[in-house]
Amino acid sequence: MILAESYSFSFLTISIFHSNQALYFRLSIPLGEITFKHSQKNIETKILLVFLFFLIYVILSLVINLKILFKNTTKYSPDIYQEFLTFHGKKHQFTYILYTAIIIALLLFCVIVQVKSHNLTLAIIFCIIITFFFLWRYFHPISKISKEFESEKIRNEKEFTFIFYEKYIKIRDKLQFDTIKYYKLYKVYETPTFFYLYIDRTHSFLIDKSKFSLGSSEDFSTFIQKKCWYNFKKVK
Repeated sequence: MILAESYSFSFLTISIFHSNQALYFRLSIPLGEITFKHSQKNIETKILLVFLFFLIYVILSLVINLKILFKNTTKYSPDIYQEFLTFHGKKHQFTYILYTAIIIALLLFCVIVQVKSHNLTLAIIFCIIITFFFLWRYFHPISKISKEFESEKIRNEKEFTFIFYEKYIKIRDKLQFDTIKYYKLYKVYETPTFFYLYIDRTHSFLIDKSKFSLGSSEDFSTFIQKKCWYNFKKVK
């Protein structure tokens, strides 16, 4: 049996041998070796070759998808969370205030209409609604922040490990893990010290730039920009 051709990769070797009567395909991977015998007179030649290349494609896809590209472990301390709240407030405060002002203006218009119509009962009801709406808009964010600071992850300074693969992110702590596809990220912001990966308007993963154990923050910035080019923004 004579070696005809051999193709080597970092994790895969494909060798083709031939004799007078048959061809042999040897597929070598870290888990072991697979050898295919192909008779030149066999009418199933094409089927065998298609199967072989399909198998190679599957193995390559699995290796690429399971390769860890970046790894980061960030501790959610009160200081880190406060820094995030400051950033988040600057980004969304104007929109929040504008929305509140528009709703109150519409309600005040309803009050004026009812007063002009001498319908004082409805005018009083609208005034009560305005009061409760304003108080809710003012105190609700404060309440949410207080609850978050009292949460287990902040109070105990919980550590989260972020593992980045080609197609998705795995987020884990000591007890559980979850995964998320890149296209499901709502927004991605890069600051001088953090990456904020928003999953919706109010919740975000906090990734400390100085805590990469695999890869660098510079390379990750390039990587995440390519993955989320439509909703990535770098801020100073």
